[in-house]
Order: sequence, then structure tokens, then C-alpha cells
Amino acid sequence: GGEAQNHGETGADVSQEPNNAATPPQTGNDSTDQPSLAEEYADLKGSRVLLVEDNELNTMIAEAFLQEVGIETTTAENGQEALLRIEEAAAAGHNPAFDAVLMDLQMPVMDGYEAAKRLRYDPRYANMPIIAMTAHAMEEERQRCLACGMNEHLTKPIDVAQLYATLRHFFKWEEHQEG
Repeated sequence: GGEAQNHGETGADVSQEPNNAATPPQTGNDSTDQPSLAEEYADLKGSRVLLVEDNELNTMIAEAFLQEVGIETTTAENGQEALLRIEEAAAAGHNPAFDAVLMDLQMPVMDGYEAAKRLRYDPRYANMPIIAMTAHAMEEERQRCLACGMNEHLTKPIDVAQLYATLRHFFKWEEHQEG
């Protein structure tokens, strides 16, 4: 028959419930009267992040989180494309090429581990923060990321507050931003 099939581990059921998709939390009926995300993380506005992710849905979600607080986002679908985007940004006069790289680990063509190693071999990018994004939360996975030259390890699904706090921490290494 014409029944839709759930492909189990692919997570296909996520797309069947669009109202259940991860979205940045909204302020409103909150009795604590907290500032909006854009206000709370105003210091991130104008920062430049390269988002390297091969899954289209994950890219859309992460990009929405970044843009919610005014972060300029460039995307790449694999490690090889990420290296190209970084070279393009450097050639366009951006120094650093990006304020941070959010790097998926398991991707076709070139994975995040290899891309991170190649970036660390290039003195121009030796200090650019590389933050791994992975579904693997095990400590040995985190250690492998750090051994490849990545600075931090975030697990998926992305916790938006942890994402912003991590970016804020690594953006402080460089005081190139004006006002």
C-alpha cells in the first residue's frame, strides 16, 4: 500500500512533526521576564562562523540558532568544502578567516577530523577555534576531537545555551571586533 515507512535510526520521523523541530526558545509568558536571546548574546552579533555539516536539517537548525543572535554564517557540506570556504574568506581579506568553525565529524569526501588536522598544519589557521558537533557523547570521542586539534566538543542535538556559551568563550581569544 501507500503507507509511509519510518526508517528507524535515520530520524525520518522528525520531519513528520514540524512543530516538534528544535527552535530557539522564545520569550513571552515567562514570569522571570528574561531578555531575548538576541539581547542576552548581543556580544556575538557580527561574529563570523563557518558551519560544516552534511545533514541538511541539522544545517538549517544550527544556522537558525546562529542567525537568531546575529552571527554571520557560512556553510560547507564536508571538510574539503570547509577548507575551500576558509581559503576564500582569507583571500577576501578576512583575518581571521572565521571567528570559529562548527565542525561535524562524520561527513563524506573529508571528515571533520581530517579537516581539523589540515587546518592545524597551516599556521594561518593554527589558532582558529574549531568546535566539534557530534551525536557521540563518549569521552573517548571528545579526546579524539581534541587530539585532532579541535578546541571543544558539543553533542547533538545542540543545546542552544551551551552553543552560545561555547562560542562566547572562544570569541574572547581574539579582540579583533570593533564595538
